[in-house]
Amino acid sequence: MATDYQGNGYATEVVRPFVEWGKKQQKLEKIYAIVKVSNAASLRTVEKSGFTLESEGKRKCWGNLEIMKVYTF
Repeated sequence: MATDYQGNGYATEVVRPFVEWGKKQQKLEKIYAIVKVSNAASLRTVEKSGFTLESEGKRKCWGNLEIMKVYTF
């Protein structure tokens, strides 16, 4: 089951190298991560991966207004 692998740091281990590859190989100036404030695990992953918080506010997500955090790397 997928939940057996959650909380082990696997996402954090993959995100930063992937983002650094994207910036270098694809010449991306900025990469965005937009996360619902209610998604604590994804917020931790983004923050541990070196993203910087740019803003927080209501945005549409799947047709609903949600409070979201916008990060950049």
